[in-house]
Order: sequence, then structure tokens, then C-alpha cells
Amino acid sequence: MLKVHLGDMDQSRFDVRQPAVNTPSCCKPGQVLQRSQSSLKATVFITTIDGKCVVVKDYSASHPLLRATLCKWFIQREIAAIKRLQEHPSVPKFVGPYGQFGFGMELIEGRTLDNSLLKNNATLLRKIDQTITRMHFFGVGHNDIRNKNLILDRAENLFIVDFASAVIRPNRKLSVFRLLYKLSRFSDRIKLVRFKQEFSHQTLKAQDRPMLKFVSSSKYISRLWKKHIYRFLKFGES
Repeated sequence: MLKVHLGDMDQSRFDVRQPAVNTPSCCKPGQVLQRSQSSLKATVFITTIDGKCVVVKDYSASHPLLRATLCKWFIQREIAAIKRLQEHPSVPKFVGPYGQFGFGMELIEGRTLDNSLLKNNATLLRKIDQTITRMHFFGVGHNDIRNKNLILDRAENLFIVDFASAVIRPNRKLSVFRLLYKLSRFSDRIKLVRFKQEFSHQTLKAQDRPMLKFVSSSKYISRLWKKHIYRFLKFGES
């Protein structure tokens, strides 16, 4: 178990040139990035471990029955996805477990990608494309690609965060969960194509163009997928 030092909890934010929701621009132990608003939502905060700043995702505030069952399972799934991607340069490193109902990961100091950063920024959009493609190569579908889950650090390196909805490719080829993984990858690609179409049309590849017809309805597909289909299927994954 990790030994940590926690400062007083607060919800302060750091002002940067492009304001970044839930993204700190320096280490503030005790800074709360997300408060649990339901029994199935984690509290996310910054703390220090051996003098290094890390981000902790913790379900301790959840209902005792849920945190001992579903929340514990959520943690195992997300840790498995992050560990699968440890060689991916754009994914925060796993640090270790935090108590019984949480875990720590590398703190990425930077800012989330707002629309002004993406507009006419072909280089950045290609970075996002490469990041998603490499993630799929390692066998993980993120399933929640959006601005606030993409971070640029101070050196302009791109990172992808929050793998709570991620789907790992199962070893069995003939499996409903292999289909689930493929659908999550498809969802990631649709989000990417939507970014390209909206902010830098010239970055669209030939393989992206067949997906353009899905972009307009992607918001509704995503809502259906996350709130109904994925929620139903994921509890049966072995």
C-alpha cells in the first residue's frame, strides 16, 4: 500500500493562458480534481508519494456495498487498461494501489485541449490520431475521447487520460467482448474524425472519409452506447 501525504482538500484551480477544466498546472497536494457525486463515481485528487506528485482515483466515499463490489471491479478494469498501455508514451504511468478502493497514477501537468487549441492545428490533430492508433495497437479502446481527456503538457507532449470506460481486447477471438472492443475502437475513430472535420479538414485520411456519415449522429450513438449498451455488456465480461 502506498504511503502518502495529503494536504487540506480544496477545489482551487490554476489559471493558465487557455483555462483547463480539472487540469492542474503545478503540484498542489490535496487539490481535488473531481468530487464523487454518486456511489459509482470516484473522487480524484492530487497527493505526494515519496516526494513525487501523483493523481489518485479513490472510491472510498462510495456506498460500502458498491465499493466492495462494482467499484472494486471498476478499479481492476481501469488499472488493467493503464498497465496494458505502460509502453505507450502518451498514457500516464500506473503508480500503485491507494488503500483498498483506489489507485495512483502519474500526474500530467498541463492543460486540456479546448477548441481554440484544436482549430486549424493540423500538427496537434495528427498527434491525436497517432496516439489513438497506437493505443488500439496495444489492444485498448478508450471509449471516451473528448477534449477534457486529452492533455498537453508544458513541453507540448500529448497525453490521453481517464480510462474508466476503456475496453481491453480479449484473448478469445470468438467472443461478444471482442465485438465490444471493436465497437469501442470504432467509437474512438468517429470522435477523431469529428475533430478533424470540425477543426482541420485537410487532416482527414482516405480511411476517415467513410466514417463522416456517422459523425453527425455520433453524439446520440455515444449516449446510447455509454448509457445502455456498454453498461449492460460490460458487467458480463470475464
